[in-house]
Formats: sequence, C-alpha cells, structure tokens
Amino acid sequence: MIIGIDHGFGYMKTKNSIFASGVAKFNEQPPVNTRVIKYENTYYQVGCASTGLSGNKTSDGAYYVLTLAAIAEELKRTPIILNAKISIAAGIPLTRYGAEREAFISYLSRNKEVDYMYEDREHHIVIDDIYVFPQGYAAIAPKLSGIKGGCYLIDIGTSTIEILPITSEHIVDLSRAKTLQFGIANLISNINEQMSRSYQSELSNDQIIDIILNRETVMPDKVIQLCTSEMEAWCAAVINLLRQNKVNYEFMQTFIMGGGAKIMKEYGRIESECVNYITDIRANAEGYEILANAMKTRGR
Repeated sequence: MIIGIDHGFGYMKTKNSIFASGVAKFNEQPPVNTRVIKYENTYYQVGCASTGLSGNKTSDGAYYVLTLAAIAEELKRTPIILNAKISIAAGIPLTRYGAEREAFISYLSRNKEVDYMYEDREHHIVIDDIYVFPQGYAAIAPKLSGIKGGCYLIDIGTSTIEILPITSEHIVDLSRAKTLQFGIANLISNINEQMSRSYQSELSNDQIIDIILNRETVMPDKVIQLCTSEMEAWCAAVINLLRQNKVNYEFMQTFIMGGGAKIMKEYGRIESECVNYITDIRANAEGYEILANAMKTRGR
C-alpha cells in the first residue's frame, strides 16, 4: 500500500487527512486518545500547535512520530491489516532535493518494522519502500500532459514560497527555480503584531486559520477586519516577491498552490486569466502517490 505524505512545517497532509504538524510528549497515558499515539512506551499527541518544531525535519523524532500518525490516519479507511506493508511517498523542496533526499529516506526508513498504537487501534506495519519526489512539482506532474506551453508553479507554504519555472517540454528549469523564505507564518506574525499594537493581545494560530478559511467564528468585526487588511497586505507582498523574481504571471500560465493559494485567490486581486489556483492543500500528497504508483508499475 502506497501512502503519500506531505510533511509540512505547518500541517501534515495525506490524500484523506490534514492535521497540524505539532507533537506533544507525555510520560503517562493522556485522559483522551484523540490523535494520541503510543510508540516505544511513550505517548504523543499530534495535531497540536506546531511551534517549536525544528527547521530540520530529520534532526529529532518529531516528524517520525507525525509520519506514523499520518499512516494510521490513512489506515482508518481500510480493513484491519496484519503486518501491513507500507510504501511511503514523500517530498522535499526541489531546490534542496539533492542535498536532503538521502537523509530523508534514511530518516523515514529507520525501522523496517514498527509496532505502535494510534487512538484505539494497534498497528504493526512493515516499511516496504520509500519514494521521495520534488515538492510542488509532484502536485502538477500528473496534469502536465494537458498543459500547453511553459508555466510557473508557485507553492506557498507555511514558511517558504517555491518558484518552479516549467518549460514547454514539461521540465523544471533548475537554473531559475527558487525557494523564498516567506510564507503564511509571516502573515500570522503580522496579524499578531497589529493585534498587540491595537489591542495589547494576540490571536491563536487556530483563530487566525479559522478567519483565513472563512469558518464560522465568534469574534469582533474589528478583529476580523484587521485580519482581512493584513491578508490583503500579505498578498501584495507575495505579488511583489513574484515580480522581483521575474514571475511573468500576466502572460504565462501560473499555478498557485499550497496553503497560501486560497488567501491569494480571495485577497490577492490578481486580474489575469493565466493564473490558476490549486486550493486543495493535499495536492502534493496525492501527487506523491500517483508518481510512486507509476514508478512501481514500471518496476522503478
């Protein structure tokens, strides 16, 4: 069974699940078992606030625990399988792909067999294979056959913006590919900076995400307006960065994806028929699965 996992700094994504990339550790069993994993006699809750995670995903065990939870979330949708053979399909930003690929494969394959409990279900899994693909490109690769001419892929995540120019031959132009250190985390920081100045208070990440996603929430209109103004300013900053990096989105097909795609679509005010938005943040995870299945069919 191939399971695609997008190991984001803000959120973990699979084809069917999304949860925050936070891990809390407990020495004793917590009173609730929602998103609680027991691994090597230690309890962890995943899906909590993600502050404190290392920028290097292989530096500690947090992303390994998150990976086990992501696998368990996908296995919820299957009958109980003893000794389930799992192939993990994951990704790394294209500009760091060569430098980090082998370390990430080693990290994910640290144990051939793993026993753990997730919520109320015991798991014994066998890690059969690890596939690692360029992040962002994996989401659009299955669709490239239907795209005429060259295009840009802009993947806006929690901490970074990936700019991938793709030629008419459907090849990433590595000489122009870039990773910018700017993302949704900057928006959250800006909102709370303004909250602190105006109201001597801050909003939680969850409250801000609720506003971004237009969820029903109980909050003063003046706070929602403050967040809206900051989202518009953040979008303007993203557009400025794209222009600085010569992304010609007015005249070339441009696909904007990742967690920032929804914000850009609603508040970016880009008037160009060349711009398309991929707002499903699970697109990378699904793309990883498609590419891994294709490789497996070809015999790798």
